[in-house]
Amino acid sequence: MKPVILPIITPVVDWEQFTRLTQSVLGRSTTRGLDAAGRSPGDLASFVSCLGEMQTPGCSPTSVLEEPGSLLRHLFFGFLIVCPNEDLQYVVLNSGLAAAVVSSAERGYSIALMTGSLEDWRTATICCCTDRSPQYVRMLFNQVMLHFEQIGLQRIWFGYRKSELVDKTFRLEHKT
Repeated sequence: MKPVILPIITPVVDWEQFTRLTQSVLGRSTTRGLDAAGRSPGDLASFVSCLGEMQTPGCSPTSVLEEPGSLLRHLFFGFLIVCPNEDLQYVVLNSGLAAAVVSSAERGYSIALMTGSLEDWRTATICCCTDRSPQYVRMLFNQVMLHFEQIGLQRIWFGYRKSELVDKTFRLEHKT
């Protein structure tokens, strides 16, 4: 059985409330950087960019995503994961993510709800997409990374490049 990973908890931003209140309190729009870049608010990458603009007026939306500091802590995600018992144990011990795990000794597989901030998931993905990680673990975190890329958060991996391995997974290498 191939490992399974399903996103089941994803943040939802109330853009109307966020933009109205920040405009009222700050006296300026937190979407200025997005507007200047020709991007519309609406996705989670835009939200991180707006948080950056809130803290540092005039910052580039792209640069905020490439060097987000603690801003990724404001987005929380959860995935259901199914994989061999020993691989899930590796994930629990090495990822830093919160986990609720149920194992089936007779079937050899475990299911877990793994949760954490986007910063936690980014760190776990970097730590688990290495040559030292078991293949199933890399497969899982390759899927995690691809999910975040598909929802527009690819710039949070700016400092890393994918290097394909013989087993068709990839490791992350820090760009020098």
